Amino acid sequence: FAVLAAGQSPSNVFGASFYGETEVDLSTSAALQFENGVSAVAECAFRTDVKIHAEITGEEGGIRMPDPWTARGTKKEVEILKNRKLVETVELEDPNAYTTEIDHFSDVIAGEAEQLWTAEDTLRTISTLEAISKSARIGEAMNVDGIQPVGPDESGPEE
Repeated sequence: FAVLAAGQSPSNVFGASFYGETEVDLSTSAALQFENGVSAVAECAFRTDVKIHAEITGEEGGIRMPDPWTARGTKKEVEILKNRKLVETVELEDPNAYTTEIDHFSDVIAGEAEQLWTAEDTLRTISTLEAISKSARIGEAMNVDGIQPVGPDESGPEE
């Protein structure tokens, strides 16, 4: 979601995770920085009651979407905020997102639609997730390109 809102992949990430006995991350938080000045925070967990929502905020307002990803067949709400106050709630129909995804995939295979998410987008997402995972394990911010640690005196990978 952050990549879509920012319009680009993050350049640097910092991750923090709690690992269970099997070394699987039971919860992870990540801070993402983008070259265009956008920053984002994301969290996920198996054993923690993480609030499922998405929010975009700026200097004068924001958009908040409670429960944007689940397919419950109920109406979705988008809240518009100005100066930190709710000014409008927009209700949208909530089709089954999984059915919509399968229908779109079928249309792409049949040549009736273009891909919304390319293989390159997927590879960039994987690089971002790998960088978050490595950051969480070593405790340092990571550069997503090349997955290199980012330090105060580092200008990038050595040649």
